[in-house]
Amino acid sequence: MLISENNASASFHSDSDSDSDLDLDLEDILSLAKDLPFAHSQQPPTCKGYLRQKDSDFQVLEVLSFKPCGFGEHLFLQIEKQSSNTDWVIRQLIKKSGLIRKDIGYAGKKDRHSISCQWFSLHLPGKSELIDTTDFIEQLNGEGYRVVNHVRHNKKLRIGSILKNEFKITLRELSETIDVKNIEKIRNIGFPNYFGYQRFGRSYNNLNLANELLIKGIKINNRNTRGLVLSSARSFLFNLQLALRVEETSWNSEIDGDCFMLNNSRSYFSTKESCNTKTQECENEERQSIQKRLNSGDIHICGWLPGKQKSEVVSKSKELEEKSINNMNRWIDSLSELGMDSSRRAYRTLASDLECEQKENVVTISFSLPSGSYATSLLRELVDFKDLSLDF
Repeated sequence: MLISENNASASFHSDSDSDSDLDLDLEDILSLAKDLPFAHSQQPPTCKGYLRQKDSDFQVLEVLSFKPCGFGEHLFLQIEKQSSNTDWVIRQLIKKSGLIRKDIGYAGKKDRHSISCQWFSLHLPGKSELIDTTDFIEQLNGEGYRVVNHVRHNKKLRIGSILKNEFKITLRELSETIDVKNIEKIRNIGFPNYFGYQRFGRSYNNLNLANELLIKGIKINNRNTRGLVLSSARSFLFNLQLALRVEETSWNSEIDGDCFMLNNSRSYFSTKESCNTKTQECENEERQSIQKRLNSGDIHICGWLPGKQKSEVVSKSKELEEKSINNMNRWIDSLSELGMDSSRRAYRTLASDLECEQKENVVTISFSLPSGSYATSLLRELVDFKDLSLDF
């Protein structure tokens, strides 16, 4: 079964007369997580194919949001890795450098089944830049990864310090030619910023663990695993909100009460504060200004990542948000009780430098995405694909 294959029984909201305290069971949760609606067509793409027949079919280059200064206690390493995940590379760097975990920094995690080029930092206080020798760098190399560049900086590399990720992805055994109209739509207006299936673990097991943690109160002693499970829960709730907006064709168009996020930023705002004092003329001008900024890509409508702070949306936007997640109240209450901070995420992603070259039944698609957006969420709008790495 292809990863994006629809389930006709899936629905992203409950009937208006249903009990809002009645939570979805795990089978419903998994069904909704897998079967997200499409923005640029009503059905999955008719073109089918295979992703990651080999690691080189999925290539990623991480571009930092700043330029290292060239001096300081932190040695930045640009590492190319293949068939190895980011956490495994970190463990190897700890072993080979003699440092401890807090001395290692990275900007973002990259897929194991890929050829990825990403940055790490090593904290080397009191050690001269003379340590940056060929021999020292060579000893850091290991099976499945190698250092391709290095530079000094005066601060540790922090998570999220990414300007963009550049992708070059090959899909094989295509059943037909990709619809160029959907490529143009993505170029012009972007695509839904769904959290990709990778977020939820193998066979979506993170959602099973999230249900056990948030509903049954099981303990997860490993801090990293617990954090990942809670993040998966919030990601699922966000996807539910976005899915309903896609179904309503309002994921890319303002409705009353929306919040808006600045492009390539986590800063957001709403227009609700002075709504009681606005004249009709003022409201019309504001709406035109917002839509103009949406059309230009300067801002994006954004959804709620639940936590202890309430969502800021009001009016029609609040109605849709509540409608999309009204059967997940026990999850939302538990996230609040656990003290997680709420945040927001853009409903839309803009892909830059999107190019698509198809030769017979093989296509290579290259593009750049901001940090936190999933390449597979773009691909699903073009090809109904099976990710072969899920079989490994």
